[in-house]
Amino acid sequence: MLGLSLLGWFRYFLSRWGAPWYFWFLVPIILVAILARKEEEWMPDPELRMRCARWLILGSILIVMLTSWWGPKQIPVANPAREPQGRARVQNR
Repeated sequence: MLGLSLLGWFRYFLSRWGAPWYFWFLVPIILVAILARKEEEWMPDPELRMRCARWLILGSILIVMLTSWWGPKQIPVANPAREPQGRARVQNR
């Protein structure tokens, strides 16, 4: 959830600067790679890192399940497709 809001802000920021579209993909990849290298400095205990990674994965799955359960339901189509009229009916369009 946080990643989407940050990516939206980042996209807005880059578009204001006139950066090309592929920067939206490259810069987050580079940032994640840099942060992954710093992870061992910030959390030197491998068991703690593993536990945090598991909680992140389980928490993400839980958030997805809750948002799909509480999210908006599918809205029925107001105007279903009608039979073709005139020339389209003859040509089976």
